[in-house]
Amino acid sequence: VLAGNAHIAYPTRLSEACLQGAVLATPTGAALLAVATERLALGHKTSAQDARPVYVRDKVAQTEAERTELKRAEVKRAAAESLLAASA
Repeated sequence: VLAGNAHIAYPTRLSEACLQGAVLATPTGAALLAVATERLALGHKTSAQDARPVYVRDKVAQTEAERTELKRAEVKRAAAESLLAASA
């Protein structure tokens, strides 16, 4: 079961095997209940103790240090491009 829009946001991170036979659901209680009912009817079940969500996007925000480093890298890249353009 894929809940949410990870298959749209990160299509290259999901394998064909993961998507094959997948039931896509939006993260609403009604949608997940419909998926759960269908999967249970097909004999797919997991004990509550073993049920764990798998997050495609475990980290959705960058730290301040990561943002600063990205800005530095962008400045360096722009400077290098400017030098290359000036020497051409």
